[in-house]
Amino acid sequence: TTLPTVEIKYDQFIKDQNELASVKEVSAIPWDTASNRELPQTDNQENTQGAAVSSDSDAKLETETVPEGQPGLYVYAQAYLNTYIIASDAKGLLFIDQHAAHERILYERYLNQTKEEVATQRLLIPLTFNLRFAQYKLITERLTFFSEIGFELEAFGDKTIAVRSVPITLLNFDYEQIILDLIEQYTNFKSFKNPAEIKESFLITMACRTAVKAGDHLKQEELTRLVKDLFKCDNPYTCPHGRPTVFRIRVDELTKKF
Repeated sequence: TTLPTVEIKYDQFIKDQNELASVKEVSAIPWDTASNRELPQTDNQENTQGAAVSSDSDAKLETETVPEGQPGLYVYAQAYLNTYIIASDAKGLLFIDQHAAHERILYERYLNQTKEEVATQRLLIPLTFNLRFAQYKLITERLTFFSEIGFELEAFGDKTIAVRSVPITLLNFDYEQIILDLIEQYTNFKSFKNPAEIKESFLITMACRTAVKAGDHLKQEELTRLVKDLFKCDNPYTCPHGRPTVFRIRVDELTKKF
């Protein structure tokens, strides 16, 4: 079997390696808030990624957390397929699913916020939309529960709901779609045993809806910030649904391949 021919620009390869070797630390850079890049509004693509990668390195990774400011951490400027972030540190290469990673970051952020008083933003112009009778009834009976996760809702006649305040972390999103998702979940909550499980499911849905998606193009500073924020999480290795966020290929594993 003939391997495909790959053109290698040797001079550029050497330059890239020298530049990488000289990198000591990439400082955390804020997300581009002017363009709302932290929470881009795109179609949901949950569960479109592959299954977990199985290798011995997966088990080792959990004991090799990348701490803030670790010397040698480098995040490459382009995610593969605008989906998989490629980074490197002293131990090897890291491959990070940007959607799963951002879900984990947002889920823990929302969870921590709901342990205290949720910061909300009052809308200058309330958003109103109509519901089916069953949806309208469900919301009107649970206005207090929705307020606990940051949504101030008001019920009007003729099956109309007004959204007056939203969690500050959800600004500039499709609030109607998020609320409809939560209503749909609530109708399937017969298997949930207590309110804490319901709230957890709600927060997972909010994280999924507001996380960057597979295919979203992120700038290098956004990729860098996402990687650093991921490894500040209590559990950086899986998204809230249980999918892996990251795996490592160690240097010795790469060496064996060649």
